[in-house]
Amino acid sequence: MNMKLLNLFFLLAAGAAALTSCSDDDKQKGPNPGTTYDVVSFEASEGIVDHEGGAVALGECVLEGSTSGGTFRNLYWTKSFSGYEDYLQDGVFNTWLFGTSDQSVRFGSYWSYSSYGDYWGGFVLSGTFNAEIASFDYANQFTVYADKGANSTSICAVGYVDTYSGGYAVPTVELTSPRQAGYCCLAPSAMLATYTPTAVSMDQFWFKVIVTGYLGQTEVGTVDCLLTDRGVTQSGWTKVDLSRLGQVDRLTFAIDSNDAGQWGVNAPAYFALDDLAFVSETEE
Repeated sequence: MNMKLLNLFFLLAAGAAALTSCSDDDKQKGPNPGTTYDVVSFEASEGIVDHEGGAVALGECVLEGSTSGGTFRNLYWTKSFSGYEDYLQDGVFNTWLFGTSDQSVRFGSYWSYSSYGDYWGGFVLSGTFNAEIASFDYANQFTVYADKGANSTSICAVGYVDTYSGGYAVPTVELTSPRQAGYCCLAPSAMLATYTPTAVSMDQFWFKVIVTGYLGQTEVGTVDCLLTDRGVTQSGWTKVDLSRLGQVDRLTFAIDSNDAGQWGVNAPAYFALDDLAFVSETEE
């Protein structure tokens, strides 16, 4: 796997899942003392590739739509992949979009088009960060509520959770062979940071991301990460210990919130992912 190797140390916090901020100071910390990790941080130096093995590059993208359409910079999404039309089924792209250079870790995405314009779900890549945004606007749907990527990097994955479309519209990471889960870093989107709840008061509002691990068709466990608590959304990254999931060959990312109604969660279902780590195969 062409991923950065880090020798990382981490002090476990009390509780089932240990959470700390991701920063330069945490670069040498991980869930298990002395463990070496393979880390996917989506940087150009890692040689992230598309579905056909071509190099991935962020650029300017145009999304059609009256509400969420616009021109977005520093983005890689389905239509950035020149061969996406070859993978459409009934007009829908619903497979993995980008992965590590050896394609052993793959990130799924979903895209369709209708009279309303472009629609996407799952994972895309973004290089847009802003921790100062104050107003809710779909122009910020690919903006991460942080100054930079985890550990001051420049690219991360942005996820949008759509449980209705199914498949890779639910942000999914697939591995070609089982690996021991390590950790990841999660951050709020600018959409969440500027959102006002409609079903609960702001001081009661909470929002979390749920990471579920699978081995084959068997669910092996879940880990939660709270991004908003009592109406406060902190900017920046949270390191999430995934080690209790054990061996996995698939991870999915869902959201939950007490701001919910008849059709599920009202809060915008965006989040950001960076520094996804697995125990080095030399130690497994």
